[in-house]
Amino acid sequence: QRSSLGPSFIEDLKSAAGSVADANYLSKVMGKKLEFSLCVVDDVCGESGPFLGVACRDAAGCTVFLWSVDKLRSRLQGMFDCVEQVQQEGFDSVQAALQSSSHEDPWKEISPWEAAALVAAVSRGRSTTEQLIGHFPSASSGPSR
Repeated sequence: QRSSLGPSFIEDLKSAAGSVADANYLSKVMGKKLEFSLCVVDDVCGESGPFLGVACRDAAGCTVFLWSVDKLRSRLQGMFDCVEQVQQEGFDSVQAALQSSSHEDPWKEISPWEAAALVAAVSRGRSTTEQLIGHFPSASSGPSR
């Protein structure tokens, strides 16, 4: 999301801060050891900014991925859905479902290799979980960083 440092940037910042607060709250509710924070990026792929971004850090404080504010907002709906599902089906059931279909976890950013494995699995008619575990044993336990 590109913006100058004028009044519209300040409005974007205020709006994005609310989305980050929601993501952090939902992450805590779901037991995710992730923290989202806003950041300003000056340069992305040769395009000068500033760009407002969202950094996601793990429990060790390492940045595991960087999203646009729009991407965070699209993932927020999935996060809200997971919390609602916990209320209906229970925490353990939802956690198990997210682990078995990690590509559907709104808190996870799949790697290009996992994405390629998913495409290959669909084209061969195999279950995506079976394909990922076969090619990427760490996929069943989440990212190893």
